[in-house]
Amino acid sequence: MKERKENVKGKGIFKAKRAKVMLMTAITAMFVAAGNVMAFAAPATIGDVVTAASDVTSIVGTIFDLMTANPLLMFFLAASLLGVGIAIFRKLRGATKG
Repeated sequence: MKERKENVKGKGIFKAKRAKVMLMTAITAMFVAAGNVMAFAAPATIGDVVTAASDVTSIVGTIFDLMTANPLLMFFLAASLLGVGIAIFRKLRGATKG
């Protein structure tokens, strides 16, 4: 019986390793494809970076406005911020103890 359990356990580990290898292969293929596309792109200037940062900021602001307008989403936002606050408080409390 013990041998059979070990074999089943071993197969599970093999499947996990195989899935990890497949995932890494897919990620590598995406990076290679992105690298080929990026090779033909013009270099970005500081103006492009500032414009992109401005666009991201406006999108995040719009999403935050939508979340605060909906009571259900506001509850989830408050719950997540409460969890973050508790984690920060615990770390600070632990840091003061030494």
